[in-house]
Amino acid sequence: MWLNGDHLPDRDNAGKLASYLGAEIYDALDLPRPNPYLQRLSKIWENIPADKQQKLAEEAESYEVKHERSKKPSAKRKTSKS
Repeated sequence: MWLNGDHLPDRDNAGKLASYLGAEIYDALDLPRPNPYLQRLSKIWENIPADKQQKLAEEAESYEVKHERSKKPSAKRKTSKS
């Protein structure tokens, strides 16, 4: 089904295939390659104390807010000539 384009594997199965066949499987299936930093963080997440998890999550969210702000067009003030 994957070869004829009827169905693509979900992320979990694509990850299993990639670990077995190599990361090129993502390219073959036209899926985005996973971020290695997120993979590392995901593996150790449960070992991180809850307060540190919260701090990391808040830090990550602050970047999202900054990124959203930078995407908005800046409002230019109109000046009236009298």
